[in-house]
Amino acid sequence: MKASRRSFAKVIATLLVLGGLVALQLSTFFGYVVIGLLGLTILGLLIGLFVALVYGAMKRRWKPALDIGVKLVVCLTSIFIVQFISYRQQADSMASAQPMIAAVERFHSETGKYPESIADLIPTFLQSIPRTSMGLNGTDYDIWVYPDGYRLVFPLQGWNMCSYDSRSKQWEVLD
Repeated sequence: MKASRRSFAKVIATLLVLGGLVALQLSTFFGYVVIGLLGLTILGLLIGLFVALVYGAMKRRWKPALDIGVKLVVCLTSIFIVQFISYRQQADSMASAQPMIAAVERFHSETGKYPESIADLIPTFLQSIPRTSMGLNGTDYDIWVYPDGYRLVFPLQGWNMCSYDSRSKQWEVLD
C-alpha cells in the first residue's frame, strides 16, 4: 500500500511540475504572466521540491532526492529560458518599431501634430501596421499623444509596458 501511495504522489508531483512549465511557457508566449493561485502553486512547488531534495539528501535516500533534484533543475532552467525568450522578443519589438517612429516624426513634421492612432499613418507614412514580436502572433503597438510629444508602447510579460518616449528618445519599461 505504501508503494502505491508513493507512486501516486510521484505522479501528482510530476503533473504539477509539467503544469507549471506549461503555464510559464504560455505566459511568455502570450505576453502575460500567470498570477494568482497558479503563480503561488508554482512558487510552492519549487520550494517543496527544494525542501524534498535537501530532506532526501539528509536521510541518504539518494534516488528520490535525485529524482526531485532533476525536476527542480528542469523547472529553474525553464524559468531562465522563458525570461531569455521574453527579452529577445522585447529587443526585436523595439527594433521593428523604428520605421513607425520615423513615420510618426514625418507625420508631425508635415501636419504639425502627432497622429491620434497608428492607423492615421496608413497608407501615406506606413504601408501596413507592424506588430510586435511579443507572444506567438505578436501584439499591437499603441501611441499615447501629449501636447509636446508622444509615447509608442507595447505590452510586455505581466502588467508591464515597454515605452518609447519621443522627448527623451529612449525606451523604458513602465510598470
